[in-house]
Amino acid sequence: MNKSLLVLPLLLIFSCRTPAGTKAKSQASSEGSASSELLLQKIVGAIPADPTKENIYICKVMASDIDDLVSVRKLIAEVPRDNITTAMHIRAADPSIEIYAYQGQDKILIKKDESTLQYPASPDKMGMHVAAAALEKIAHEKCPSPR
Repeated sequence: MNKSLLVLPLLLIFSCRTPAGTKAKSQASSEGSASSELLLQKIVGAIPADPTKENIYICKVMASDIDDLVSVRKLIAEVPRDNITTAMHIRAADPSIEIYAYQGQDKILIKKDESTLQYPASPDKMGMHVAAAALEKIAHEKCPSPR
């Protein structure tokens, strides 16, 4: 009997994947992606965009960095997207500070401070929205600005 005919069935047996094997792998990869989910980002010194600037500080807060992930996701969901207040500075903030929250692929403005100040307003437009202020505090705690 030809040996090559015996090798073919063995290759077919060992190359097949069981449903349990693929299910376990997909579950592990989804757990890894949940812990590496981007929630907050703080950028210092990027405005105005100057290619010669070398002192741009970017800090990302991932889901794995947060202790109470459920409450942070709830705060992100509460931040208004369309009620943005813009205020003028007498003197531009230097360096600039930008704070963004992320919900999936959506980039949500929390605060942008440069020659103007932009942030999600509270319903009465008398200050920053409560959820945005709480997320700004978390961003400053997790990403202290460079000196």
